[in-house]
Amino acid sequence: MIVIVITGCEYQLISLPENPYDYTITNPYEDIDWNTIDYYDANFHTHTLFSGGDMAPHDVVDAYHAIGYQILALTDHNTSHYQTYASTLYPWTRFSTIDGDESWQDRDPLVLDMVSVEGSEISQHHHIGSWFNDFVGTTQTEEETLVEISNRNGLAIFNHPGRYENSDSWYVDMFARHSILIGLEIFNQKDRYSDDRDRWDRILHQSMPERPVWGFGNDDMHSASTIGWNRNILVLSQLSETAVRDALVDGEFFVFKPFIRTTLPDIRIVGIEILDDGIQLEVEGQYSSIKWITYYSETNDSEVISIGDTFSTTSLPLDASFVRAIVFSDDGMLFTQPFGLQRIN
Repeated sequence: MIVIVITGCEYQLISLPENPYDYTITNPYEDIDWNTIDYYDANFHTHTLFSGGDMAPHDVVDAYHAIGYQILALTDHNTSHYQTYASTLYPWTRFSTIDGDESWQDRDPLVLDMVSVEGSEISQHHHIGSWFNDFVGTTQTEEETLVEISNRNGLAIFNHPGRYENSDSWYVDMFARHSILIGLEIFNQKDRYSDDRDRWDRILHQSMPERPVWGFGNDDMHSASTIGWNRNILVLSQLSETAVRDALVDGEFFVFKPFIRTTLPDIRIVGIEILDDGIQLEVEGQYSSIKWITYYSETNDSEVISIGDTFSTTSLPLDASFVRAIVFSDDGMLFTQPFGLQRIN
């Protein structure tokens, strides 16, 4: 049994003077009809034996399928899989045509009731997750890479930002200038870069509410021991590539972080209501607490400003631009995407 201890989330509740202002709250989940949707688990950072992993492509697909994932991107590093040129591992129905002596097996996502997302990890610079396009990377800068992904109508995120020494303003600028750059990893594998949530909050403090940045939890899978540390839970009315893409663009998903690898979520958010002065979550399953977090400029840190299923804007720091929630249960933590806050008086 492998148990994870998460650092960076044991924030203590701070008490602030009552905030007298009214706010417009931007809800990334506002278009969801909670009566008609279902929940689908996804991983968007996955490697095979072609780029540092130790499992064949079809074995990776089978392993994720076996533990309940229905959305998967194979994202090898700038790798040649077919013929003599670099390419993505896509579609899964062409695995058998990969060059080599092995008997690679095809997988049909329709038969498996899965969505296969075309992807790659562009790695000559700050690693970038590239999805929904066939770019595999010969570019030398992040700027060039994002232009190439945009030209192919793809989406991108920054992988494991904690590995690098870029400033917060560098990230804010990149997100401001590249609409296809939709977010960053807040969890990578078990939790290799525990400061990534704090980095996320500092970026959000500067970019929100005008420019949301979504948080992702990805396995960065290289071996069986790294499968199942994270689940991006997409809220969809149907399981299709178009629906997956739309949910990622709009932020209609949660991140579940299990305390024990491969554990299924034991809680779900089944409703979100925007109140005149706050937000209320409806949670299915037994949870121990709900913490509402924002960035507080006086402490230069992420802080818990409210506890419970209902958050009130009266608990906000005066310069708050977002709030996000974490729902804690016996089996893990469920992270919402950020809600934007705009002071109106």
